[in-house]
Amino acid sequence: MHVTDRGRDQLGAFANEPFTRDFDYRFIREIDHSLTTLESQRIFMDIVCEWALRVAQGGPTSPRAQQAAPGRSAARVTARTLQAGALRPDLRP
Repeated sequence: MHVTDRGRDQLGAFANEPFTRDFDYRFIREIDHSLTTLESQRIFMDIVCEWALRVAQGGPTSPRAQQAAPGRSAARVTARTLQAGALRPDLRP
């Protein structure tokens, strides 16, 4: 399968809309829309979990937002971190 990305064209008609500038857009050649292979599932889960934890921890939602708030550090986590309970609520008073 040959897949390419030409200027965020995977966003279709919305590719050049101003609101999409803040999207965390990543073209990842190794995965497709079906996520059939275990490797593509692992890649997808790593990316989604990293984003979810970053947002849940109050970090930037996209690389552009990170540039706008350079004092904040993005969480670097993986699906394995999530599976280990990284999103458990802090029950301390």
